[in-house]
Amino acid sequence: MEKSVLIVEDEALIRALCVDVFEEAGFAVSEAETGDQALAMLEDGLAVTAIVSDVRMPGAVDGMALREEVHRRWPRTRFLLTSGHLHVDRDILSEGEAFLPKPYRFLEMVSEVEALLILKA
Repeated sequence: MEKSVLIVEDEALIRALCVDVFEEAGFAVSEAETGDQALAMLEDGLAVTAIVSDVRMPGAVDGMALREEVHRRWPRTRFLLTSGHLHVDRDILSEGEAFLPKPYRFLEMVSEVEALLILKA
């Protein structure tokens, strides 16, 4: 199965670095600036094996709302939340979901997603 990831991050530089790192790791990468844009992409048929999303973003759909919607509608999609402002208690996360606090090492983020994908196998 092809590894594919949707990067959802409102900070353009961080998003670009994430895209580069995941592409170098062999992932097919899509990107969105907001949760609203990411949700629209998924509703339009974008299929990914994982999503990496910041928690705090502008718009009606933040990272937590996106996570809940993905969990409800696309439950096989793995989800990694990130934040430099909030801490997400791992107790609220389901199997196939994880939290990585900022600042993070980009390779650590890839490792977290790859570990989530192993759970899917």
